[in-house]
Amino acid sequence: MTRPTPRKPRSPTSSRRRSTPTASTKSTSALASAPKEAAPLDAWVLLWGVIASLNWCLAASALASRNHLVMGYRTLVAGPPQLEPLMVSQPAFLAILALASAWFFAFWRHGCSSFGCPPRLKIALLSWSLAALPFGLSLLQLATGFELERLFWETLWLSGWTGFSFVYLVAAMRDASMHDAREAEQGGSPRQPALRQPSKVTGRRLSLALVVVGTVLTGSLWFAQSHTYYNNFQLGFNDFAHFTQRIANTAAGRGVLMETPVLPPFWDHFNPGLLLLVPLWELTHDVHFIFAVQAVALTSGGLIVRKLALQSGHGDLNSAAWGLAWLAQPVLGQMNIAYTYGWHPISLALPLLLGSLSALLAGRLGLAAGAAVLAMSMEEGVIVAVTLFSAAAALQCTSLFASTHRLQPNSGEVISNSDNTIRPTQTLGLSLNSWIGITVVSGLTFFAVYQWSGIAEFQTGRFVALGNSATEVILSPILKPAVFWGQLLQWKNLAFILCLLLPCNALGLALGWRWCLACILPLGVLCVWDHLPATCLAFQYSSTLLPILWFATLQGASRLPAALSRGAGVGALACGLTLSLFVGQLPYSSASILDVESQSYAGTPNFTRQADSDDGRWLLEQVAAIRNSGAETLATGRIAAHLVGNADIETVGQFLQRRPQLSLLPDRRNQPLQHYRWILLDRVESFQQSPEETARIEAEARALGFQSVADKYDIVLLELQ
Repeated sequence: MTRPTPRKPRSPTSSRRRSTPTASTKSTSALASAPKEAAPLDAWVLLWGVIASLNWCLAASALASRNHLVMGYRTLVAGPPQLEPLMVSQPAFLAILALASAWFFAFWRHGCSSFGCPPRLKIALLSWSLAALPFGLSLLQLATGFELERLFWETLWLSGWTGFSFVYLVAAMRDASMHDAREAEQGGSPRQPALRQPSKVTGRRLSLALVVVGTVLTGSLWFAQSHTYYNNFQLGFNDFAHFTQRIANTAAGRGVLMETPVLPPFWDHFNPGLLLLVPLWELTHDVHFIFAVQAVALTSGGLIVRKLALQSGHGDLNSAAWGLAWLAQPVLGQMNIAYTYGWHPISLALPLLLGSLSALLAGRLGLAAGAAVLAMSMEEGVIVAVTLFSAAAALQCTSLFASTHRLQPNSGEVISNSDNTIRPTQTLGLSLNSWIGITVVSGLTFFAVYQWSGIAEFQTGRFVALGNSATEVILSPILKPAVFWGQLLQWKNLAFILCLLLPCNALGLALGWRWCLACILPLGVLCVWDHLPATCLAFQYSSTLLPILWFATLQGASRLPAALSRGAGVGALACGLTLSLFVGQLPYSSASILDVESQSYAGTPNFTRQADSDDGRWLLEQVAAIRNSGAETLATGRIAAHLVGNADIETVGQFLQRRPQLSLLPDRRNQPLQHYRWILLDRVESFQQSPEETARIEAEARALGFQSVADKYDIVLLELQ
């Protein structure tokens, strides 16, 4: 057997000879390396974008023509489906047009690159198309003649998909920019001239300027809104005036935070932090300082959220989007008017809680603790929020719930030296034992406040359907399962929760779920509470959860892929602006509290007392005279709000409830009505009392010797002779 002859190795010379390109291969190589021309936007994709944007505008306009009530989450329809897009208000239409134009410009300008239509752009386009589904259902109704009920869920659908689309649209823009950068490095030509990127310093200043401008504009709007409602007799004595009266009574030496002599200072809420506002009242003696404090407290959160976003690793402009998204969320504007109840002290806790979280991330534990304690002094619900947040942080110190994503070194987390990940024994710079200690202390504080401040009877009474004591309420899922689950599993609860969560960005919340654990129990309590305002977006009950939710979404969004993380803030902003079309309190928002406004003067449709109307001017003259006297006054609710600072103010409805206790006071002589020098009654106002109750008080007062000083426009002023 002969062995195969081995092949002769190739010489370097022959190898070089074989690899020498021919003229043909030279031309092919030259063509390949030549700069590529940017491919034009695909006509079919462009047409899809145009149609989707048009459908989105029609869907948003149709929904904005309706009135979506935040109490019960019902929808009032103004006309047939085919006419709804034409019935939208001009401010709402301009807002819709601006949002749609921003989306389409970004889609056309940055969306499609020379490597085709990127997957994230397709997701953005598909989501934008899905958002307009409600309009498609309206067209289906017209085509088939099948009657479809128009419901609140359509607003949530459109807003949620709109925010999701903007997230992926911004991500696609980043993909396209990176592709263009690679093309430029390889000698290719970008599809569009690159936008000039600001420097680090310029970007930081621009980010701050955007949020400052948004904060000033929004704060000015909400101050003006409160002033308008107040002047037009649309704010009630509860809540804003009866809390302000406690401040005025303290300043005048009539009792520390006393509202009425028959109840303890904290009979409804634990808020010793109101004492901090006493000096401001002594300087102004005007309720407008409360409107300013409310506006600052609500809007300053935008600046702190921007700071939190920067601390969480988000870029400058993305952080600005997060700060503006805080201002755009509907719940914030609704809290300003609060279903015409006005200011509530809990609003002061929002910037304090956000500031405490920012201090934690910065490692300034003393400042964080001080801000948290001050926030807890504004309302007992804040103590619960701090307790549950601390418990969630403690869980993350365990191996089961520990987050192992990488964080920036200056994030406030303890970073291990080996792999730059969080140590499982620490969260936000504190150990497991520290968080357990904070949880126990704050929990015991709440228990003490609940038991001994005077709020127990009042707050437990609101759960009467579940039980007559705190123990029965806690055990109600077992003792009264039908009642418990029947209250929990209601549509209004789901609508309420989605109105809170969607503007925070669902993607960020999903990855920040560990922090969201702190919100489960409070949301469950609100949903089973036999108190309709508990799940109303306009009331303060959910406000303590907002700092936790926004902290959770900022932490979660920082863990998203870089492109999606960059778009998360814009998506939250777009979602908030869209949802505010329907349930917000921005200039373009639809009316969402028509029900309570109509209840103010029941039986008299379209009737209000305006500051510039004849009856309004006359009423303000009577109010001014009573305020100058400073004497004790009984009045209907909307009028009583204008008499803050007088020696004793009581509303008709609360006087009737408290009458048995008032009659036992030594200075009332078993006839508490004669304690008041003035009685000012609006016979048609029925927000905080019925016309029948008002008539009863008037008749009784006249029988006791009160004389009519003025009687006009269905308003009577009585004075004790």
